[in-house]
Amino acid sequence: MIGIMRVMRIVHAADLHIDSPMRGLARDVSTAQDAQTALRCATRRAFANLVDKCIEIRADVLVIAGDLFDGNWNDNGTGSFFVTEVARLAESGTRVIFARGNHDATSEITRQMRMPPRVHELSTAAVSSIRFDDLGLRVVGRGFPERAVRDDYVRQFPKRDGGDFHLGVLHTNVGDAPGHGNYAPSDLSSLCALEYDYMALGHVHAHAILSDAPWVAYSGNLQGRHIKETGSKGALRFDVEHGRVSHVERLIVDVLRWANLEVSVDDASTVDDVHELIEQALKRACIAAEGRPVACRVHVVGATELHDKLVAKSGALNEDARSSALRIGATGTWVQSVQIATTRPLSLSATTALESELVNVLQSPSFAQDLETSFASLRRALPNEQLRECLDNLTKSAPDEAAQLLRALLAGEALS
Repeated sequence: MIGIMRVMRIVHAADLHIDSPMRGLARDVSTAQDAQTALRCATRRAFANLVDKCIEIRADVLVIAGDLFDGNWNDNGTGSFFVTEVARLAESGTRVIFARGNHDATSEITRQMRMPPRVHELSTAAVSSIRFDDLGLRVVGRGFPERAVRDDYVRQFPKRDGGDFHLGVLHTNVGDAPGHGNYAPSDLSSLCALEYDYMALGHVHAHAILSDAPWVAYSGNLQGRHIKETGSKGALRFDVEHGRVSHVERLIVDVLRWANLEVSVDDASTVDDVHELIEQALKRACIAAEGRPVACRVHVVGATELHDKLVAKSGALNEDARSSALRIGATGTWVQSVQIATTRPLSLSATTALESELVNVLQSPSFAQDLETSFASLRRALPNEQLRECLDNLTKSAPDEAAQLLRALLAGEALS
């Protein structure tokens, strides 16, 4: 219990996916060979950045909540890289505890690696615990023995017991979060009921604090790997003072950012204006990335007279945007695609066509018969006589007058 009186520094990471490819970019964009290499090494560099951060802040513990790798290795260097990096931590005095996630479960990487001292793996056979007497810390968790775990492992966790700081570790989908396999499903109330001081979760790649009393958190992944994983990425660092969590902050370690850029062209007069608006959006994305390379998907939206021209020139817009990105991003900026999602503005001719079609519908004998039956029920349900009179006028009007009245109602005009 002596260790609990000092400040203990813990870093929570998850979903490293070391050597996972940058999906939808590395094979598609035209970049120099060194840039392609940088893209392939992004997940490695992000983990190396995390190790550097842990050493810099003198972290006592790095806990990794699953998915160190991305399945079976294609390169023996994947496992060697991980071992080398955690050895750097061990030499600096940082303990490492990890649990396998669904991507690690069937991987030969974790089975063949010989871990250095101070690196500990939580059991995949049952919930296990590791106690560090000098820190007053108990780490409790379980790794995945197979990829598709359907059991709720939280039910197997012991409830908090004793005065140690309790740190739980689990790769789990809390509340069946969309976009992720529902592996080791759990719910927030059960996690909180354990009364642990901090539950370090993995599997969901977006950073999220689910609770701060007690602390239950997803650190998110270290490096975005495709266009659905946008924004800053990293780990969570927190201190433990007098047995309580304090000073929680993110450690941003990613080396490449993904961004979905929405470019409104409502006020654009020419295609050149659209080019300029896209370039401005790319500049803002580069500034937000703070010097990191940015991989973007541009969505051109809005109601514009340029719609047909933009659709016809979509290929040229893509090429121009990619050229702009190369001019703007000194450290490397790429446009994955420019998607035209504009519409034509609703013109007077379109309104006239709509009214004409409405007149044809109202003139249909079958429509009139169905309308009379439906409106009889509707009339009885209307709350006042003014609305009932309006409905009567509508049903008795000539088709062109009815169409005009309907259009006025749809436009929200006051009833008179």
